[in-house]
Amino acid sequence: RQESARLTCAVEQAADGIVITDTSGNIQYVNPAFTKITGYSRKEAIGQNPRLLKSGKHDPKYYKNLWETIRSGNVWHGELINRRKNGTFYPEEMTIAPVQDAGGATTNYIAIKQDVTERKRVEEALHRTEELYRNLFEGIGDAVFVHSIGEDSLPGRFLEVNDVGCEHLGYTRQEILRLSPRDINDPETLKHALPLLPCLRTEKFVLFETTHIAKDGRRIPVEIKTRMIEFEGRPAVMGIVRDISERKRAESAIRESEEKYRRLLANLPDVAWTIDTHGNIPYISPNAEIVFGYTYEEMCRGGKELWLELMHPDDRPRVLELISALFSENRPLSVEYRVRRKDGKWIWIHARALRTFQSEGVSYADGVLSDITVRKHDEQALAESERRYRHLFERNLAGIFRVAPDGRYLDCNETCARTLGYESREEFLQHRAAEMFLDPADLQAAVSLILDQKSITDLECRLRRKDGSTAYALENVNLVENECGQPYVIEGTFIDITKRKRAEEALRASEGRFRSLVENSADIIFLLDGTGAFLYIGPSTPRVLGYSENEMTGRNVFDLMHPDHIEATRRILDRAVEIPGIPRGGECLYLHKSGGWRWYEFTCQSLLNEPDVATVVVNARDMTDRKRTAEELAEAKDSAE
Repeated sequence: RQESARLTCAVEQAADGIVITDTSGNIQYVNPAFTKITGYSRKEAIGQNPRLLKSGKHDPKYYKNLWETIRSGNVWHGELINRRKNGTFYPEEMTIAPVQDAGGATTNYIAIKQDVTERKRVEEALHRTEELYRNLFEGIGDAVFVHSIGEDSLPGRFLEVNDVGCEHLGYTRQEILRLSPRDINDPETLKHALPLLPCLRTEKFVLFETTHIAKDGRRIPVEIKTRMIEFEGRPAVMGIVRDISERKRAESAIRESEEKYRRLLANLPDVAWTIDTHGNIPYISPNAEIVFGYTYEEMCRGGKELWLELMHPDDRPRVLELISALFSENRPLSVEYRVRRKDGKWIWIHARALRTFQSEGVSYADGVLSDITVRKHDEQALAESERRYRHLFERNLAGIFRVAPDGRYLDCNETCARTLGYESREEFLQHRAAEMFLDPADLQAAVSLILDQKSITDLECRLRRKDGSTAYALENVNLVENECGQPYVIEGTFIDITKRKRAEEALRASEGRFRSLVENSADIIFLLDGTGAFLYIGPSTPRVLGYSENEMTGRNVFDLMHPDHIEATRRILDRAVEIPGIPRGGECLYLHKSGGWRWYEFTCQSLLNEPDVATVVVNARDMTDRKRTAEELAEAKDSAE
């Protein structure tokens, strides 16, 4: 049915009327030429039976013979007197051929119809006027040949031919009159036509197809309508020859188009399927074997029972309920569920279908089945990742917050709320950022700095706790912009440094030394996951490596490592992950933002087994100068020796 629908595109412009029916004779498609011949529009014809054209001029045996021919898998050729929509009768020539699937089963019938009213009128004029011969030979558009009948009842020499016949074969009239039908017909096709000659004595005419061979060797498929006539007092055979090259090309195009769509269905990643009211699957495309492991034959043979067996028991009731709604409520089917492959592996599929047609009281729906196993696994992995990072968010020792540009808090963790004296995050989220800053000027300065720099690290703020007391916080803040470059959300973390600030006030004398020690530390601190991805970038990173936190975020620790040191360092990291709690150390070259390679010694220790942390802690120190000094000493020693 789907293939028949597609094939209509190949025959829309055919000159002959073309009708496609199902095996019960119900019309599924007509082309514009059919409407021109019969007066019935496509909308009026589809769903009807061709008997709407029945004129009552033929007895039941005629139609019985027609149906017996096509149901036996053969092509039926013949003429009919049919009735147009306006009630007038017209004669037509019709060829009906069965359309068979790859297994040889007939799925449709295709009829090629030609209104032969004009030709009939000419043929009837042959009996009414003495000018028959002249009108036939000079006015008809088809080639006309007249040949004798030999004593052996085989075709004899040509007796007459019209100008069209001469042009058809490329011979002069005199050349053709020296030939016989055996000289211009393909021997193989003529062999099938010769047994029809005796029928001319009992039949009004005989219609058959053969292949003519022109003078220049061209092979021309033709349809010949022959009848017995009396020519110059002797029995003869007159044949009206029609060049059916275009029709043959159209039929070939139909076959090629059908095969193209068969191949297309076979090579699509999705599986095409048809399901009926009872849950049976009368059709499934051959590429089902790639997805489910079962061959097309196994799927068809197993039917509904196999399909139900393959469904996951937990999904089966839900799927069956939705399939029932597809037919009872005409609700489009779209459902994801698990199916067991032939090899025992469970996969996820997305089944979609729309109710499309009804036959013999049974409704059918067509659709596609898509393997979404990879997508499902990705979604599960994403959900797990979000769960893990949410856990880290909620359990982090630092306060974490998200705030809208208008000052509304969008989210925070419990640490954020407790640090500022609130009993829960829900209570904290009822307030705005302006309420948390002790001095409004500090808020304005922070906002200006964020809008200007987009990212701020180690920003000290004075905040107001719920009880009104002052809390000192050290914040790292990032501005997230939308696709238009406008501020979307401000995200940040902070730690409570109130005690430190109190200690700084008590130890003001040593403030300079302490600040110098912290700000000029040569050490770098990273927090990684088990694969080496950065989870946290220490504040000294920009100074020591030259990269900002934004430049490092989302990267892997191995991205900037010298290729010669990646394998050894990965083994150290893997060993640390394998046995948590034990520091592991090493050395490696790392790419500085300036473009140079610098030596770093590092230690890493896995805390992945601690749920509240779940990271690998890395401390690194630039040892390039020490390395260089050691190399110079070694060179000097070698020179001295």
